[in-house]
Amino acid sequence: MFDFDRICYLRWVREMAAAEPARVPLTYSGMFPPALDWLEGIPPSELVEFDGSDHPALARDMAAEWGLGGEQVTLVPGSHWSIMLCLMQRLDEVDGPVVVEEPAYEPLWRICEALGLQVLRWPRLRQNEFALDPERLEELVAARPSAFLFSHPHNPSGATFSPADRELLREFQERSGALLISDEVYLEFEDDQAAATLMHAFQDTLVIRSFTKVMGLGPVRCSAIAGSAPRIAHLARIADYSHVMLPAPTRAVATRAWQRRAELWARAREAARLGRVEVQEWLGRADGLVEAYLPGSGIICFPRLTAPAHAAAVKVARRRGATVEPGRLPGLEPSAALWIEDLMQRTGIQLTPGEFFGDGQAFRLGFGIEPELLRTGLQGIETWLRQAMEEA
Repeated sequence: MFDFDRICYLRWVREMAAAEPARVPLTYSGMFPPALDWLEGIPPSELVEFDGSDHPALARDMAAEWGLGGEQVTLVPGSHWSIMLCLMQRLDEVDGPVVVEEPAYEPLWRICEALGLQVLRWPRLRQNEFALDPERLEELVAARPSAFLFSHPHNPSGATFSPADRELLREFQERSGALLISDEVYLEFEDDQAAATLMHAFQDTLVIRSFTKVMGLGPVRCSAIAGSAPRIAHLARIADYSHVMLPAPTRAVATRAWQRRAELWARAREAARLGRVEVQEWLGRADGLVEAYLPGSGIICFPRLTAPAHAAAVKVARRRGATVEPGRLPGLEPSAALWIEDLMQRTGIQLTPGEFFGDGQAFRLGFGIEPELLRTGLQGIETWLRQAMEEA
């Protein structure tokens, strides 16, 4: 039985997009759009050109870049639909629960539940730089899961799998037979993509890549799925029941972006480097208020307030009248969302509440914006928290 309940995070994102823009938006996990003068020369004919191939030229070019055969990559309109297709492909082969990491990007487990799949959780340990919890291995293998769905780099923390994580994944897959579905929409923030990707690391893996996060082209809605030729052929058949093919305007823009990929990736990595410097300095100043693992790449991390700071922040926010509409969060008692609401109202600084990822004491911080604006936002958060500690 299907159950298309609301995905709270996406409803919230849409509300934020319709509201007055934040003065300091620290919610973005991807880059802002680049200068787009390179799109001016697209011939109008390309915007309506029919290409019904399962592997259009762009897919074959991407496959070559990744050391794959042209039949091992297909294009899909957006990463969420890519996740849906990967799950449906596996569901068409075998029954069984799906393992999803925790904390997790809400759509990962929501899409599973919408398809009627049982969801099991594999904790990623904050105290160990968001490594997979090895103590859950036996329980998860015994459940005979059909797949493990995860983000790499991890959303919301930005962490990548360590060598120990990869060995754990290898043992998990060998013993369970589960398909690995790796959502790698942030991977191009890594300098060495070939070493970072799981595309060649395991026997049975579907990898999702995107033009959204690193290139800053989210509204284009172009993703790629890479895997074995039989799995990709199966996915293409399922696509006949849904999007059929990538829209021509999407393909035209994505093709031009792919031709400039080195420039766009370099832009993103430089923004990540500059932002990381600011966040590292801020974490030093905010000691006693905030704790965080800061990854070595990307533009997101998942800070957590210390227990005293969290208690004070929630208490003061409630006293000031902050509320969260019932049903707006994915089943968690609102806590971080309360003080983040008050912070936004008083300062114009917007953060993403940790409730959307399963941790009401945390928040996702996006630091890919201009360093001066980022510095202003970080200082504003620190000032608000220190005032809350005094008022509480």
